[in-house]
Amino acid sequence: MPKVKIISGAEELALDAEEGRNLLSLLQENNLEVDAVCGGQGRCGKCKVRVKGAASELTIKERDLLSQLERERGVRLACEVEVEGTIEVGLLSEGDDETLRILDEGVAEELTPQASIEKDYLELKEPTLEDQASDWTRIIRELDRELEINLDLLQQLPDILREAGYNITVVRAGNQVLQIEPGDTTDSLYGLAFDIGTTTVVGFLLDLNTGKQIGKVAMANAQKTYGADALSRVNYTVEEDGGTLDLQEKIIGTINQIIGRIIDKYGVNRDRIYELVFVGNTIMNHLLLGLKTEYLAKAPYIAVINEPQSIPAHKLGIELLDDTVITYLPNVASYVGSDIVSGLLTTNLNQTADYKLLVDLGTNSELVLGNSDQMLACAAAAGPAFEGAEIEFGMNGIDGAIEEVRITDQLEIDIIGDKPAKGICGSGIISLVAELKSTGMMDESGKLLSKEELPESVPEEVKEGLIEDDTNKKLILVDEAEAADQPVTISQKDIRAIQLAKGAIRAGIKILLKEMELEISDIDEVLIAGGFGNYIQPKDAVTIGVLPTAPDLEIHGIGNAAGSGAKAALLNCGQRDEAEEIAKEVNYLELSGRQDFQTEFMDSMAFKEFE
Repeated sequence: MPKVKIISGAEELALDAEEGRNLLSLLQENNLEVDAVCGGQGRCGKCKVRVKGAASELTIKERDLLSQLERERGVRLACEVEVEGTIEVGLLSEGDDETLRILDEGVAEELTPQASIEKDYLELKEPTLEDQASDWTRIIRELDRELEINLDLLQQLPDILREAGYNITVVRAGNQVLQIEPGDTTDSLYGLAFDIGTTTVVGFLLDLNTGKQIGKVAMANAQKTYGADALSRVNYTVEEDGGTLDLQEKIIGTINQIIGRIIDKYGVNRDRIYELVFVGNTIMNHLLLGLKTEYLAKAPYIAVINEPQSIPAHKLGIELLDDTVITYLPNVASYVGSDIVSGLLTTNLNQTADYKLLVDLGTNSELVLGNSDQMLACAAAAGPAFEGAEIEFGMNGIDGAIEEVRITDQLEIDIIGDKPAKGICGSGIISLVAELKSTGMMDESGKLLSKEELPESVPEEVKEGLIEDDTNKKLILVDEAEAADQPVTISQKDIRAIQLAKGAIRAGIKILLKEMELEISDIDEVLIAGGFGNYIQPKDAVTIGVLPTAPDLEIHGIGNAAGSGAKAALLNCGQRDEAEEIAKEVNYLELSGRQDFQTEFMDSMAFKEFE
């Protein structure tokens, strides 16, 4: 049987593989992380590894997606490689959680803590011959309320009481007793709020007594090895036996790692964390709970459940006390999840007479237009181009990623971490395309002009970076001498991918306006939520026609609104009720079957401002 030697930094691992085994599936099966943005379909060119030895021949897709320099260095796409004998595989990591730029804070109002978990300190009278009340009776008599207790805790009750000298703290959710702790622990009452993003997961530690945030930890979502976008992961669950369980284990593993890091970093007792609130898109919700996702991706796009759920931690394998309460906020529909509900909760969009447009830019860009009278939502399938996928040198927002480009008398490049350039992230792509449009290097159709066609105002130094062959034009952003590995470029093909993404979002906004019989001038404010959207410059998004503009229209980034909403729901039960009402009030508009969406999409392809 062929041997596969895996090299990752200073670590090595030897695996057995059947002849003909796909390399990407072998790596995934052994929990070795490789970026597979397209889910192993051979489209994104991101699952790069170095291969030596008996592997299958270079494929047509690899010749198209890998540069000549990469091919000369033995770089292959793991999804295209079959093991034919003993091989050595070097993992090429794009970045880690320490360098990944993650938006973890958003706008939020101050809330009075009204958590669902409460603590009561009791100094009980010890039993005597004259007072033979049961142990349980002593507790309910002191609290003067009917209570419920599970059998496991009831079995421990006699020893807990006597070892504590009958001085105890009762931890309860309403009338349900969760824990009985020795002594007075009322000052230790903690909860965690989680924003489960397709790309990243953020956990916030909150003191439920004071309402203060103690700290936070963010990590990349470990499901990314099965695809950068949610639908790639759904496809994996459909095509692979046990695929749903694989992805559930990945997200539970990420959550447990975050919990462990929070405990280590902030010195909190694991047993004093009593509740978790989760938000995320509907697919992330289903994968966390281990629910079937197949019918989310097939017309008519039906979820297993959209209503809020509360589940004991041990049912999911989350490493906290068994009775720790896990609550998932409600979704609106299959493609508008509780993360958007949290954003609406944070912005109070449903409580204002002014029309506002909430935009969460990403692979599946969610849009909500409305006010206190009505709210209409849709999801525009923009694809992963804005997040760096399907772009030759596209990458996440980590050290070495170009985050902004300006054209003056030369190309001015800002790079995250001030490191040599490896590629370009979403905010850099938006700013670059806006500059190409503003300087006349690209026309409204998205065509990158040749040197002969360029306006005289384009600096000579910038013109010299434009290269073209029989099939493609490219602009060199960073040459080989200053780049980390090879020249970083943007190509005509890359611009076309951006064009498709921005066209879908613009068309979605126009359909919402049409359905609500509104004009752009009727919108008072555009609110940009999510990580990617908050790193772009609004003027760049307006220039290329992703976002609308009008004389009195304001555009604001609101940070991680999903995380802010999750924290609000954790701290205050009333906010959960409000989230449930919001989810019911939002009307969802499915775009995929609408002929007018296709028409608007074609009309939205041009790089020009909204009309």
